[in-house]
Amino acid sequence: MFKLLGLFKTAKTQSDNCQRPRHWCLEGVEPEAIVDEAIYPLHCGRARFRDTIWPARCADNVTLEPGQVCEVLDLDNITLIVKPVTR
Repeated sequence: MFKLLGLFKTAKTQSDNCQRPRHWCLEGVEPEAIVDEAIYPLHCGRARFRDTIWPARCADNVTLEPGQVCEVLDLDNITLIVKPVTR
């Protein structure tokens, strides 16, 4: 019986210094969104991405105003993780 327990090994976890892969639904799409509702530091707002309004949170400690273009970095459940685009 104890030999069977050895079959169920825990999966190795990635170290913190590894770069996270982009979410599968963001692959092959233009990563730009437009802020629909202001996004404040530590608070969610909303952004229009691929013709749909999504909850959004800024990866940086800045405020994003409505109409501002932002880059989609990742997806956390249904919340977009964005950063401002500097042009």
